Amino acid sequence: PNGAIVTSLNLFATQFGQVIKILEKRASEFDYVIIDTPGQIEAFTWSASGQMIADSLASTFATTIIYVVDSPKSQSPATFMSNMVNACSILHKYELPLLTVFNKSDVIDPTESCFQWMDDFEAFHQALDEEERSGQSYITSLHRSMSLVLDEFYRILNRCAVSAATGKGIDDLWQKLSDSKLLYDKSYGNALRKRISKARSEQTEQIKSNMARLRLDMNSTTDADPDFTQAQGGNSTLHDSYQQQFSMPRAAQSTRAAPPRVASTSSTAYNNSAATNTLPPPPSS
Repeated sequence: PNGAIVTSLNLFATQFGQVIKILEKRASEFDYVIIDTPGQIEAFTWSASGQMIADSLASTFATTIIYVVDSPKSQSPATFMSNMVNACSILHKYELPLLTVFNKSDVIDPTESCFQWMDDFEAFHQALDEEERSGQSYITSLHRSMSLVLDEFYRILNRCAVSAATGKGIDDLWQKLSDSKLLYDKSYGNALRKRISKARSEQTEQIKSNMARLRLDMNSTTDADPDFTQAQGGNSTLHDSYQQQFSMPRAAQSTRAAPPRVASTSSTAYNNSAATNTLPPPPSS
């Protein structure tokens, strides 16, 4: 299944320009466009196609990446830490505004556990201690170290809790998206436009360099071969010399010896031999 997902994503990325054109035509009809990428997040995040799709969107529209977290499953410190590492890697990979949305808040309130762990790493360490005492985890030391590393990341991470079933927290989600758009226009979008401008400048300089090398090669060729210069100036000297060298003059063609004919006693006998491609019988004595 991984190969099928990646192959489908690659094929979709090759035609994503058509999606951009459709979005541009209908941009005035909507305030937001949500593009869902279901399935394995690693296949999209760490593939070249995922990067191409995100860059195509971000270069045309104000783009925010929404990372949806399953709140009930994130009650385990190990699972919570895995989700936070994924969120950090997405932010590092795409360099776009990131909004972490904790879904299923109608089942369990993530503010009582996940948000508290993000605001206070000591509370997260207490949860690790309880898990370690119950014998449920053997990598608590790694999670402790990672929580200290991600503590600064939590301070800039935009987050909200919603329920897709009841609609709880949707208004807060729209407000967070509006704030992300302002952040995009202020920092991310400006940096992206600078990268695009730099890439275009480098491409222009490369084209100029290639043209200068081409002119230099042409000048060196004309200096080494005078006939090439005459041919470039409209003179047919070079063409005529090649024509004389590789083709035979008409005079020589007209003076070429004709193939010998087979002797015959009569024109009738010769004509018969020519038609049947055989020699005529010898004359009788």
